[in-house]
Amino acid sequence: MEDDRTGEKTFSKRTQASETGEETSSDRYPSEMWIRPASKEHEKRKHIFSAAGPFAVSATFAEIRRRHDMGRNRLYPVKLFTEERRTPYESEYFFPNLGEQKSGFAPERSKNFEDDLTNDKAMLQDPEHGNIGVTANVLSGVDLWMDPTFFTATFSVGASAEALNRAKDVP
Repeated sequence: MEDDRTGEKTFSKRTQASETGEETSSDRYPSEMWIRPASKEHEKRKHIFSAAGPFAVSATFAEIRRRHDMGRNRLYPVKLFTEERRTPYESEYFFPNLGEQKSGFAPERSKNFEDDLTNDKAMLQDPEHGNIGVTANVLSGVDLWMDPTFFTATFSVGASAEALNRAKDVP
């Protein structure tokens, strides 16, 4: 969807573009955004969650990622507010522009996913560590990417994945 006046992509389209590997500059992301507390996404997943549509990541996630090869991935700061749009959440958050993509989904080594044959995509039903198997080709190169086989699924391997798993219970 484009803005009728400027012809530019809307924020939701820019977010979708980011999730398909298109690099997007920081000025294309809002510096402030509100999220619905009813979803409790930011409390359940803590370090990567849906912020009213696009992914947002915690300062802990950002710090871990910056210690590793980010490739074309970028992190843009955002101040998140509660639904009434006045009360900010205490922590720092970032929008990730996930410019890296790798195809390596191994359905024969995976569980808890559903094929969406109308879109040639798979959807995760239970996105827990170890549910999705991948092929060896994704083990080289950058260690955080999107797989175009899925609707909005991020993958991480190596030292950064280990650090993120250790930090999963850290607020």
